[in-house]
Amino acid sequence: MMPMDQKQAALKREIEKGEKMDFTPDQEPWTTLTLSDGAVLKVRMIVTGITRISDEPMTGNAQYAVAHQAVVRTIKEPDHFKEGGI
Repeated sequence: MMPMDQKQAALKREIEKGEKMDFTPDQEPWTTLTLSDGAVLKVRMIVTGITRISDEPMTGNAQYAVAHQAVVRTIKEPDHFKEGGI
């Protein structure tokens, strides 16, 4: 089994020689999360790039690397933040 840094280097090489794919987002929905401290967050993943890197050897299905950025908004702060302390 390959060490993680070797796996990451191999994947990076595959991405560099892969085919960059054009895409149009159909939706970019927000996920609302309520945390145990009472905070409410909205999180959305924005896809910034897609690369077709190879076909899966056993099935022949395409494999893709997806670059993304997470956007996080605080909708409600925990009550103890409003009271001036943590």
